[in-house]
Amino acid sequence: MIKGKVKWFDHQMGYGYITDDRGRNILVYAKEVEWSERSELSKGQDVGFSVVQDQGELIAVNVVRCEKVAL
Repeated sequence: MIKGKVKWFDHQMGYGYITDDRGRNILVYAKEVEWSERSELSKGQDVGFSVVQDQGELIAVNVVRCEKVAL
């Protein structure tokens, strides 16, 4: 699991970006957020996630609140 911070997230569009600890910008979709209150995803929030690559784009999956991340 990778740790990062939400760079920005547009709730109406259902996507945004997370910046990981290596400075990479990773696309995140609302459907990949693992808690029911997706509206809580906000700029600067610490999150944990996995990464997949799709057509050259890094995409965050299984996004959880940082306090739930087990390292």
